Amino acid sequence: MKALRKANLSGGEEGFTLVEMMVTIVIMLAVFFALHAIFDMSFRVFSFSNNKVEAVENARVGMERMIREIRAAYPYAKPCNPPDERLFAVMGETQIAFGNDLDGDRKVDLPVSEGGCDDPEPEDEEITYFLNDKKLMRQKGDESAQPVAENVADLRIEYLKRSGDGLVAATAESEVEVVRVKLEVRVGRGAGRGTQTLAAETELRNR
Repeated sequence: MKALRKANLSGGEEGFTLVEMMVTIVIMLAVFFALHAIFDMSFRVFSFSNNKVEAVENARVGMERMIREIRAAYPYAKPCNPPDERLFAVMGETQIAFGNDLDGDRKVDLPVSEGGCDDPEPEDEEITYFLNDKKLMRQKGDESAQPVAENVADLRIEYLKRSGDGLVAATAESEVEVVRVKLEVRVGRGAGRGTQTLAAETELRNR
């Protein structure tokens, strides 16, 4: 009886064979690498989406400010003698400069040398937007330009007038009734890098 019990105990202490251990390790490694690949892909997708949203929102805020200020473009020297009804000093595809009545005195305060009225202490109310080193820059008068949007691959500005029910390109400053702005924003990094285009247009309130 004791001999039989001893045999049963010794038989229950048999472990895994080397082959079984190797097969188990291989299966575990395969599962681990599969889970790692899924996790890595999910992380990359999340990072790309997050970077894309951040870049686009940053550019959208900058463009909305630009559009809002263009809408309020004011005649350069309307109360002067002779009056100057221009709204824009620069009408480029990638740069625009315009007067803006920032202090609400119904005129654009500029030095006389720049076309302003006879004002002993004028506030320079000319605003310029342009693209520099993948940044949308804003400059007020002679102040240093400041970025309002980053990761901007391209800037395109169109100057339009009404023709029937549609819009066509304006050929003179006095014809411009609508300004359209397009920003091409860089999103993502490395192999996942791409671009997204934002576009907006505005009518000129003071034309």
